Amino acid sequence: MPTERDLSADESHWDERGLAAGESETDAVCYPGAPAFLNRYADWAQRRAVTALISNAGELSGQRVLDVGCGTGRWTALLAAAGAEAIGIDRSETMLAEARRRRPGLDFRRMSATRLEFPADSFDLATAVTVVQHLEPADQALAVAEIARVVRPGGHVLALDRVGRGSAFSAGHGTHPRTRDGWRALWRDAGAELVEWRGQEFSYPLAVAALGRTSVRPAELARTQRRGGRGWRRTVLLALVGASYATEIVAPLVPGAPANHVAALYVVR
Repeated sequence: MPTERDLSADESHWDERGLAAGESETDAVCYPGAPAFLNRYADWAQRRAVTALISNAGELSGQRVLDVGCGTGRWTALLAAAGAEAIGIDRSETMLAEARRRRPGLDFRRMSATRLEFPADSFDLATAVTVVQHLEPADQALAVAEIARVVRPGGHVLALDRVGRGSAFSAGHGTHPRTRDGWRALWRDAGAELVEWRGQEFSYPLAVAALGRTSVRPAELARTQRRGGRGWRRTVLLALVGASYATEIVAPLVPGAPANHVAALYVVR
């Protein structure tokens, strides 16, 4: 059985992002250092996928819902606005402080996804949006097992994570993707069966410009994004982002169209 490793380095990274969230929430949780209009696109694309699947999880009003890795609380707030009794948990105290500042009155608690301090069958639904992908593979198995444990049989889990094959490069920069079948198998082993999934972030025009891709060196990506906020590069980037909105709408209609992430709805058995 895998055990939870020392996560202090990861906590430091997310604490820094939490401090940045005071100035721009989307910058902290999407592409740090990118122009605001690019991060608005990333946030919009995520919301399309998340809200589409949440609508298929049943009526939220009166349901008890856990938002795992809640960050600044944007998904916790969405769930609460739909009438759910929502609790957001995160490892980063600075993220939680920003969540409480932005969303006073909601319930936020410091907790690790790999060690949930709730009894079994405590929730009707759990969400984990771009959370599990940031854990080491062994910790991914722990977190998925914990999330499935605290959701009642017949309840649902919504997860959104990067798809692809893990590499030394992606691991060195904090992301551990799996193939679609790999994510499905991970959740199945924890007792959660796939109900529905859909791709997210069909940003083909941006991919042509080598933006938002793990194949680009982080320093190069950051420089490109910052330059994209000025002069003629801003005009080009705006056009590419505009085209990416279109592909985000059209691509899901094409069977097998590749996406950078997959949003999946599971039912706990």
